[in-house]
Amino acid sequence: MIASLISLLLVTGLSGIVAQTVLIRECLILYGGNELSIGVTIGAWVIWEALGAFIGARWPRGGGAAHAFIAAGLTFGIVFPASIYAVRAFKVLAGLPPEISLGITSIFGASMVIFLPLSLLHGFAFTAACRAYEGVKGPGGKAAGRVYFYEMVGTIAGGVLVSYVLVTWVHSFRIAGLILALMALACLAMAVSAATRAGKLLAALSLAIALGSAVFMAAGLDGRLQWRSIAAQWHGREVVSYENSLYQNIAVTRATGQYTFFTDGLPAATIPVPDIARAEEIVHIPLLTHGTPRNVLVLHGGAGGVIGEVLKYPTVRRVDYVEIDPAYLGTLVRYPSALVRSELGDPRVMLHYTDGRRFVKAASPDRRYDVVLLGVASPRDASGEQVLHPGVLPRGAAHPHR
Repeated sequence: MIASLISLLLVTGLSGIVAQTVLIRECLILYGGNELSIGVTIGAWVIWEALGAFIGARWPRGGGAAHAFIAAGLTFGIVFPASIYAVRAFKVLAGLPPEISLGITSIFGASMVIFLPLSLLHGFAFTAACRAYEGVKGPGGKAAGRVYFYEMVGTIAGGVLVSYVLVTWVHSFRIAGLILALMALACLAMAVSAATRAGKLLAALSLAIALGSAVFMAAGLDGRLQWRSIAAQWHGREVVSYENSLYQNIAVTRATGQYTFFTDGLPAATIPVPDIARAEEIVHIPLLTHGTPRNVLVLHGGAGGVIGEVLKYPTVRRVDYVEIDPAYLGTLVRYPSALVRSELGDPRVMLHYTDGRRFVKAASPDRRYDVVLLGVASPRDASGEQVLHPGVLPRGAAHPHR
């Protein structure tokens, strides 16, 4: 039984970090890309996990604890996709339009509601697993350390898997389906090894859940649920594209022939007719103030109008355009816009896929810019804070929102 217990511990750690990562990314869209909310959401997770661990510690040792551990794992896998849907439907239920951002108090309240079931179950599973481990190995004071070790091994593996594979290759409900199937199989192995009546019932339930999850995904029902939840998240808008990159969520809506691009819930660009007033305000005041700009640096947000306005100046010889996310520009060029094609295809435009802060710090001392344009919003999130830091911002840089 110890081998199946360890396997379930590994899967519990893996599923916990995967669920937490997916939900935090979903919450970033709900909270309007405010990365400072990550600390609040993690705090909500820890609060409920601590309460769940407290409840699990009161469970008796032995077979009952093992059954409770299995039941918690199965319930966790089932609640995970429901939590994703709840995040996306939150503004609909609250009567808020999708473009409205939440304040810090609302963010904390929403996070406490959203993370309650999953984090409570995950905390309960830890101490229930400790009781189950003691039931197998006997009380000796080492159960908590061993359980924590195996969960952390699963957590490390899950962190790498979700960050670099799952998030960018499959949608959130497919991730939840895979986690549910994996959790059910691990619970099945442990329930079979228990060799009790309750264990047999849990084994049958685990097998049914694993098969149900596999059939659900094979039939493409998880994809339907994905788009149904997106429709709820962006209620009143036609969403034509929705994907996650390593850095952010990218959504595209269409209305009367116009395409609006959102990154983590915030509008980033509009084509084929751009927001000319915004682009002119960003570009012309600093460039006209300089008089004869030759070398211009654009840090983020340049495609879709800003670079086009810069290139109208006959004195401009080079434009270095820095964009951290290749997937964002890849999405942008998939839609009809002669302006974007002309901007990115102009020989004077040099495109750099890197972080703006890193590009500025690594720039050669010989490379000097007449004007630097920052296409980031005022410092409401971590990315804005990093680029606008006095030690990073080039002297004389022009901020579009000032």
